[in-house]
Amino acid sequence: MGVVAGVGEGQVRDVGERTDGRARSRKMISVFRQSRIA
Repeated sequence: MGVVAGVGEGQVRDVGERTDGRARSRKMISVFRQSRIA
């Protein structure tokens, strides 16, 4: 059970990190665009 739970938690964390990474990358891109225009 512990191993299965650990794998499940890892998958959930991986998905959360991926979604956060996408949001951060979008924010960084918008900041870079604004800085270039400015």
